Amino acid sequence: MTIPFRIILLVLSITFFVVVVRMVAKEKLQLKYALLWMLLAVALVVAAVFPGIVVFFSDLAGAHVTSNFVFTVGFVFLIVVCLSLSLIVSWQAHDIRSLVQQVALLRKELEELRDSMQ
Repeated sequence: MTIPFRIILLVLSITFFVVVVRMVAKEKLQLKYALLWMLLAVALVVAAVFPGIVVFFSDLAGAHVTSNFVFTVGFVFLIVVCLSLSLIVSWQAHDIRSLVQQVALLRKELEELRDSMQ
């Protein structure tokens, strides 16, 4: 990794981290969802400061080219993000369905109370 590329990666990673922290502070993003992005930013900072770590893990994984390893790790990261978002959407759909059913039951009870009072 060349020095200019490392500097650009470092600046972009720190900027990304700051943006995520600001989004959490402004309550636009919940901390539990931001942790994954913060972890990514920290990993990019470490990779920019110590590029030998990426080469070490690339060799350890048996990748012939370091860039192939980086792309593979990025792809796996995106799959994990998609899976976690799918889980969140599933939980929310279940919660919404449950809330709609509860509201419907409460409306029915309210209408029955109104009818019985008349």
